[in-house]
This record gives sequence, C-alpha cells and structure tokens, in this order.
Amino acid sequence: MALYSVGFISVVSQKAAFRAGNRELDKFFDFQNAEGIDMTEFLQYCQENLGYQASGLWRIYKYFKLTAPCESTLQGIASIYAGHFAIFSEMIDGGHVQRSVAGFNPASLLSSFASTSTLKEGGAIPGKWYNDEVMFLDGAKRVVSIPVSEAAYDLFNEKITELKQNKSNLFDNSVNKMMYGWYSLDENRNKFNCVTAGISAVKRIINIANSSNMNDSGLDYLSGVVDKMNEFITPLVTDGKGTLTPVLDAMQIGRFLCYEPAVPKL
Repeated sequence: MALYSVGFISVVSQKAAFRAGNRELDKFFDFQNAEGIDMTEFLQYCQENLGYQASGLWRIYKYFKLTAPCESTLQGIASIYAGHFAIFSEMIDGGHVQRSVAGFNPASLLSSFASTSTLKEGGAIPGKWYNDEVMFLDGAKRVVSIPVSEAAYDLFNEKITELKQNKSNLFDNSVNKMMYGWYSLDENRNKFNCVTAGISAVKRIINIANSSNMNDSGLDYLSGVVDKMNEFITPLVTDGKGTLTPVLDAMQIGRFLCYEPAVPKL
C-alpha cells in the first residue's frame, strides 16, 4: 500500500564552516591541474581538514553529478552556504520512493553573489524555482511531512513539478517575474525569499484543492501547518529579520504541528 505525503524541508547554513576553511580550500585548489577537480578527493579533503558536515558536502557532489554543472553546482553551494527551504510531495510504495522537491532562489545565482548590497538594502533581483531533491541527502535536514490522500498527492506532485520546471502559473501566470529578496518581502508585490515562496506555494495549491471540493483531512491539517508558519514568520518579515534559521529551529521542536502538547498531571 502506497503512502502519500506533502511537506516542507529546510537545511542549515554552513556559512561559518565555509568562511573558516577559505585558506585550506585555497591550498587544495593550488594543487589541482587544468583537467578539473576529482570530486571524491575534494570531499575527502574537506572532511579531513575543514570539519564540514559530510552530508552537506555529499549534497554538493550530487548537484555536480545529477544535473548541468554550472547552474546546479551554484545552487548546491548556495543552499549549503546560506541554508535553504523547499516544498515537496512524496510517494512511498514498498522500497520505491518518488519525490518532487522545489525551492525558490535567485534566478542567477552567480550574479546574486555580486548583488548582496542590493539585497541588504531591501532591494530585489529576479527569482527562480529549482529542483532541490538532493536536499534530502543532507543528514542535518529538518522535515515537516503531512500524510495526504492519493488525489491530493497527485495535485501537489503536478504543481511542484511545474514549479521546478519553471512552467507554473501558480503565481498569477507570473512565475518568471517573481522577485527574490532578503528584506521588505511582500507577496502582493511578488517579492519572496525561499521560505515565504514555499509557504505561499503550498497555500495556493491547497486553495486549488479546496476549489475542486477535494475532501481530504490531510489537507485540513496541512492548512493548519501553513497558518502556523505564516503566523510565525509574519513578525519576522515585518521587523526585517531573517526567516530561515528561526523556521528551521521551529521545525526542530515541532512548532508548526497542529496538536497541543498535553499538560502533565500533578
């Protein structure tokens, strides 16, 4: 019997590790030849000398191997350097797992490195959805997964796949006009970061399911999770604070689950 679920995944930033290891990385690249980097050797070097989490490094390696080198490599490095948040649909049938994962980031990750001043000042740059399936390889991931019906799974799988292929009309036929920012985020102006875009996408898909009278208690629970997430991030966005780390920490302690903890009897 197949099991279906929809949810959110976040991974922690390894920014401090990258900064601490710059000199050691320089030493490694000094000895590389023009034919390219042996990724297995690179992973081993980082694990032995820099103390990076093996899971994060493995995720970079998978980005190198699974998709086009330039875009996927930068997406892998960006998500590990800054942390990341994405949405997913999942089907598990025996030993078979089928999963679709999409996350929102700058459309040009390379140019975004040169746009930090714009982002820090509350500006925005064009955004894009990416295939972030390899986030599930990160042992430090945090996941909120809600069981749903097969019909709900099919809908989410379709819409999330369209997002990561950048063929979606989920955001008012303007997916290519979605803007990425750090501060002054505003859904009405189509300005998001990875967290607000992911939450908004799930809410919009739930609305589609509700408009088709899809009767699914899992979607009701998922809607409650989305409400709790929005309640949590709204003051952070209003105050111009970061959202990813607080959301990741909240996922760790079950902050967005809909049940109320039992009060111990005295």
